[in-house]
Amino acid sequence: MKKVTIIDYGAGNIHSVFSAFSKVSQYNIEVVSSSAKLTATDYLILPGVGAFDKPMEFFALNPEFKAYILAHVKSGKPFLGVCVGMQILGDIGHENKLTSGLGLIAGEVKKFPANLPIRVPHIGWNNLLVKHDVLNGFNYKKFHQKDFYFVHSYYFACQNKINVIAECDYGNKFPAILVAENIIATQFHPEKSGINGLSFLTEFLNL
Repeated sequence: MKKVTIIDYGAGNIHSVFSAFSKVSQYNIEVVSSSAKLTATDYLILPGVGAFDKPMEFFALNPEFKAYILAHVKSGKPFLGVCVGMQILGDIGHENKLTSGLGLIAGEVKKFPANLPIRVPHIGWNNLLVKHDVLNGFNYKKFHQKDFYFVHSYYFACQNKINVIAECDYGNKFPAILVAENIIATQFHPEKSGINGLSFLTEFLNL
């Protein structure tokens, strides 16, 4: 049986993520918070709630987790980063302090511009503007104009537009889905996005 591994670094809504995957999959789903339990997996999930610097501090203290993530990505197996789990894939984050990310997708994580007539943080439902139909076997087109749930004050300023699969418009457009080969990353929370979120996770598990 295939395995889904969810990384628990102390800053993710792990129960919600586990519950969502349990609803759409019969695979073996495990939550790992100890480096001693890091074993090969078919699907790796990096969730996240909170600030950019917190997971990176965890990885600095527990380098086995960072090495595990990088090895999984290098293997070519599917990887999903959610919210902060997406943001730390970038090169650097500006939240709280300048913090280096994992450097897997070129770009920086910045706060929404102060001059925009919007409320920060961005909390609630917003729809996706999908820019690509099908990529690497994942049907993104089905999620165009579908609502997903967002909670964030910072956004990923992506260096290479080819990585931006979908955007969201909140005063200005920002990446809602990033893709780099076997990496899929979402600014929204699939696990909190109702049937659209479950459909997204199902599509991911079909890879």
